[in-house]
Amino acid sequence: MAVPQNAQAIYTYLTGKGFSANAAAGILGNIEQESGGNPTAGSDPPGAGLIQILGDPGGSLSSELDKTMAYILANGSVAAINAHASSPAAAALYFSTTYERPNPADANNANRQQSAQDVAAAASSGNWSTAASSTSGSGSNGSSATLDSITGSVSGIVTDFDDIAKVFVNLTQPSFWLRIGMFIVGTGLLVIAVFMLAKAPGGGGGKIPVPVPV
Repeated sequence: MAVPQNAQAIYTYLTGKGFSANAAAGILGNIEQESGGNPTAGSDPPGAGLIQILGDPGGSLSSELDKTMAYILANGSVAAINAHASSPAAAALYFSTTYERPNPADANNANRQQSAQDVAAAASSGNWSTAASSTSGSGSNGSSATLDSITGSVSGIVTDFDDIAKVFVNLTQPSFWLRIGMFIVGTGLLVIAVFMLAKAPGGGGGKIPVPVPV
């Protein structure tokens, strides 16, 4: 079954916003293709999140659902999608061509339609399986949740090496050692000054005088 992550929560949200059962399943079919239901899938730029909105960096499931709804209302309406949802597959194709508008080479509308049918079956049976499909998370921009995870891991490793390299670069800079030397000399002079002050007459080396009452 090509049912995306968080399918039940997303389905409940969409039907709560007035989408019919077929329309909600159709939108979820598109979400399966775009992000696999992962609200942080993808990359920004060009866009991340549930439906890979351009300029969207992704976020929590709640925030992504609100962004998805705002995007739908800015580009159409609940009524329009419901009107084109004679079946889950029909709703999925309509949402893809009207709202997602993916590059034809990356659209994979067949997967969107199949996933919509699987979601409808899950909603009918109450069995919200999240078995992964081979194309899960592959959106219209060609990104995927798996690829994004790998990319993030590689980026983290590169960042760590970059930080280590910066340390070694600093060690080869004369100005770095000059600052270290000035710090050491300054600290030494401060210690000597405190020591000399403590030894000086009345400098705190003896007992503290006790005021005599007049």
